[in-house]
Amino acid sequence: MAAAQKMTPEERVAMIDKMVNGLAEKLKTNGRDKDGWQKLIRAYQMLGRKDEAVKAVASAKAGLAGDDGAVREIEDFAKALGVGS
Repeated sequence: MAAAQKMTPEERVAMIDKMVNGLAEKLKTNGRDKDGWQKLIRAYQMLGRKDEAVKAVASAKAGLAGDDGAVREIEDFAKALGVGS
């Protein structure tokens, strides 16, 4: 975190984007990671990327298909963030 404080705003944005994009890539190969999906959805929402957050909710539900409890948790989580229906 100390290194991040020395970065320009543009460098910080690039670093954050890289981390978020890395998480999105990991979830493409392991779509069963409910906690990872929640982190990604929250990150997109916090970054003001609501369309991507909505897409991540749909992808999470597809990746977690068959685990009704996890799908419900994603739906509830998204709804609490203002991303779900």
